[in-house]
Amino acid sequence: MDFVLAAFVDALCTTLQKKDLEQLQKLRRPWSSTVEKHYGKRRDVTLCLDVNHDGTQVGMGFLEDSSELRILERTFIPSTSLTKYDRIALIMVGYPGYEFTDLLEKLPLHRFKTQALPLITSLASIYVIDSEHFKMRHKDLMDILFSSLQGCVFTLSTRYAGKRCSRFIEQRSLLGGVRNVILYLGIVRHDRLKAAFITLLKSPKFSALNLSRTDVTIDFDMVACLVERFFRGDLPRKAFVGGKFSFDPTLLEDLHPQHVKVRKTRQGLCTVTWTGARSRYFIASFSGDDLFLRQR
Repeated sequence: MDFVLAAFVDALCTTLQKKDLEQLQKLRRPWSSTVEKHYGKRRDVTLCLDVNHDGTQVGMGFLEDSSELRILERTFIPSTSLTKYDRIALIMVGYPGYEFTDLLEKLPLHRFKTQALPLITSLASIYVIDSEHFKMRHKDLMDILFSSLQGCVFTLSTRYAGKRCSRFIEQRSLLGGVRNVILYLGIVRHDRLKAAFITLLKSPKFSALNLSRTDVTIDFDMVACLVERFFRGDLPRKAFVGGKFSFDPTLLEDLHPQHVKVRKTRQGLCTVTWTGARSRYFIASFSGDDLFLRQR
């Protein structure tokens, strides 16, 4: 029984952030030594990825301590030095200053998939993906990542990278594995993304969706989804959605009309506010073509 408990705690520790391990070891239980071992050996690392000009070669580099990235002040650590106690906290693709020629390890795309990817997926449990500098040469690499990564994506900050991108958002959202999505300009299939975003908005882990830097719009169904969650009482306290909208704002007056109030100003601003239980408010703020949704 003790062996089963130790194995469970060991596996659990691999899914926790270092700050959680720090709190857990304070409980001083028989299994605390396992937690202390994970905490003492944990390194949070940043994975920098890029490809060559035709996307057939992958450059890869690991940096210790994801909290502060300083170009030219960091030394890459070899992938062979990573252990089961380390965790990938940030994955950056095509980031300026960390281009293909700058990265420590280089290998063909097919070898990246068979040799490097198993290590990456095993060390990525709670992480951020930053691929806002995505270019078409990165597409095969991003397809591999979106098809393979598991765990919890704290923030996905990306240009639209094709159907695997929207499928990744949808599948991870169904499992409660995406919290924040920031989408940048790209070639977008709106129909694919709408289903993914509705799934994201329904996820218990949803926190934010920022579409303000793309031409993907917020539609009525997305707002209605959040309003219904607000009145059910399961909308996260700091939930936020921002971007351009594609519907008539007056339609919102029919959502829980007994609890809605509309305010207009001379400057063309319009605010729709729903009042919920315990003096909570859900607010839709319109300004020109932009819409911002938040709970207060």
